[in-house]
Amino acid sequence: MRQSRIVTAPLHGGKSTKILSLMGEDECCDGLLEERREDGYYLRHIASGDERILLRRSGEGMRFGSWIVNEEAFKWAEDLLRKMNSPSIYLDEVGKLELMGLGFDSSIPSLLEGEGMITLSVRDEFLSAVIDRYSLSDPVLVEAVLS
Repeated sequence: MRQSRIVTAPLHGGKSTKILSLMGEDECCDGLLEERREDGYYLRHIASGDERILLRRSGEGMRFGSWIVNEEAFKWAEDLLRKMNSPSIYLDEVGKLELMGLGFDSSIPSLLEGEGMITLSVRDEFLSAVIDRYSLSDPVLVEAVLS
C-alpha cells in the first residue's frame, strides 16, 4: 500500500501551491492538479500537460453549489488515473464531491494499492472524513501556509 501524504489548509489556503512545491522535490511523479482561473476550475495532467475545464459557472451538467460539473473531465481524469504507475502520485483536490461518492472517489482505492507515495490535497474541514473514507493509516500531514 502506498504511503499517504495529505496537504491540508482552508479554502484558498495554498494547498495547490504547496503541492507544486512538493512536486519540485520529486524526480518522477504524475497526477492531476487543479487550477482556478477566471472562467472556472481546470484539471491538468502532470505528465502530459493536457487539461480540461472541470467546474464552470454556466452551461449544462450536474450542479454543485454555484458550479456546473464537467462530467467528461472526470471521465478523462479517471482514465488517466487508472493508467498511472508512477512511484509518486499527486491528486489535487479530494473533498466534498469524493465524500459524496463522486469525482475521483472510485479511482482513489486503486491508487492507494500501489507502491510509493500518494499526495492528496484536502481542505481542512474535510480532513477527518477523507482519512476515514479511504482508511488512510498514519498519513503524513503537511499544512499549507500562505506567505
